[in-house]
Amino acid sequence: MSDKIKIKHVHGGSSADHEDLKGCYFLETSTAGEYEFYDQNNDLVSTTPSIIESGTDFTFSLDDPMETWSITDLVISGTGNDATATGNWSNNAEITNDDGSFQADAKGTLPEEASSASA
Repeated sequence: MSDKIKIKHVHGGSSADHEDLKGCYFLETSTAGEYEFYDQNNDLVSTTPSIIESGTDFTFSLDDPMETWSITDLVISGTGNDATATGNWSNNAEITNDDGSFQADAKGTLPEEASSASA
């Protein structure tokens, strides 16, 4: 099982947007190069499409089912503790500047923590 690739830096948008995205993470499935997306509470987030790969654009909702988030230009690279992800985000919250970018990495996450998140 791979390490969590946790969103640690969010740029653009409001502080509420930052709080919503920070701590969410990508976790590789049993198939190399395929990922699922989790929220800060280690709950699997329903995404469209359900399996995410580097280069895949996807959508999801977090706390507010009426608010749709989009991730575009996703790049996931590296493996284990060296895995990173970058991309652009937007949502339909209808607040000025509801878009930006993010960076995520697996540094500082424990493999055991990732394993328990998938249970």
